[in-house]
Amino acid sequence: PSSRSWGSRNQMIPSDTTAFQIYSDSLTRHGHNLNPSLIVDAIIDRGGSIISEGASDWIIDPSSDVFLWETMMYFFGMSGAREMTKQNLDAAGWIKRCRSNPRTIGVSNVDLLFRLRTDLYATETDTDMESIGHASGLDSTPALV
Repeated sequence: PSSRSWGSRNQMIPSDTTAFQIYSDSLTRHGHNLNPSLIVDAIIDRGGSIISEGASDWIIDPSSDVFLWETMMYFFGMSGAREMTKQNLDAAGWIKRCRSNPRTIGVSNVDLLFRLRTDLYATETDTDMESIGHASGLDSTPALV
């Protein structure tokens, strides 16, 4: 859809590309980390290690995965729409257009699997072999982020 369509309040309805860029920017402004390298660096800096990483791209088809599509629209509405309105764009018009002509949403993610240091979980009183991780014989605990 063209970025030159106009809503009922004489505000421009953003293109999907513009709307998703505004959403992405709003996530960053609200403290969401969109850079997987920062997560990897933070884990490694604290003694962890990366076991595996890989692309995890989602193709969300509104006709075959209605729940996930609606969930994504909810997220866009809660964060992106507010930012669109601040830029004097017609967020309600954009959401209405999305609902009247649902389109597939593509999301690029990265799955990361880490091995964390178990001594980070031990308390000051856990000084014997019964501390977390040692009781089970594990050297570390994997975590999926």
